[in-house]
Amino acid sequence: DSMNMSFYVDDTIFETYYNIANNTIVESSNLSLDYSRIYSWYVVVQDETYTVFSDTFIFSTESEPEPIIPNTSPEKPILISPDNNSINISKFTRLKSHVNDLDDDFLYVSFYWENNSEIQSLFSITNYTIQTSMLNLEYNTTYSWYVVVTDFIDFNISDIYTFRTEIEVIDLDVIISPVTEPDYSILFIGICLAILIFVLEFFSEKLKIKRNKLLYTVELALIILVIFIMIFLKLG
Repeated sequence: DSMNMSFYVDDTIFETYYNIANNTIVESSNLSLDYSRIYSWYVVVQDETYTVFSDTFIFSTESEPEPIIPNTSPEKPILISPDNNSINISKFTRLKSHVNDLDDDFLYVSFYWENNSEIQSLFSITNYTIQTSMLNLEYNTTYSWYVVVTDFIDFNISDIYTFRTEIEVIDLDVIISPVTEPDYSILFIGICLAILIFVLEFFSEKLKIKRNKLLYTVELALIILVIFIMIFLKLG
């Protein structure tokens, strides 16, 4: 026999199907239920003679999911120092920028030169002034830099700032060697050697000493030594 089938939810009829054949699986349409609620349901089947109730089943629905909050991009970084178009900046300097994110996200901050070469990247909390490590730059050189900040979803880029480093100051006291006094002890030795040569010549003539090769060699060595001493004093 054909039958009529009705679905009940919390003892309220939800849907009825008519003229259902025997051994037929019937599926209701979709229900629009509330979050985090317990429901009961059952089925009533009727033919021309009988009415039969199914067992009652109980189920609960899921909790309402957290609303999806759209991400807010980090704010545009504010460059702090060196200031734009500043000059005479120390060659040993740090780059500073202020970063902020309205979602209070953890930030990743990257410093770049204008040619897009990376200087340094750092993690940062929001609403914070962050700086690079100490940079060793060239004297009397113009640099341009900018900052990129991201919350790993969106990003923002700062303006480009330019600065020029200081001119190198040369310490003349280091370059010019101090004037040293001549070593008079060497001069004294030279004078003594000259006197010795004179004495040898004088007494060899006075005493009629026969000059030999050894005497000539000694005199020649003394003369050469005196010449070297004079040259040394001149160069010194």
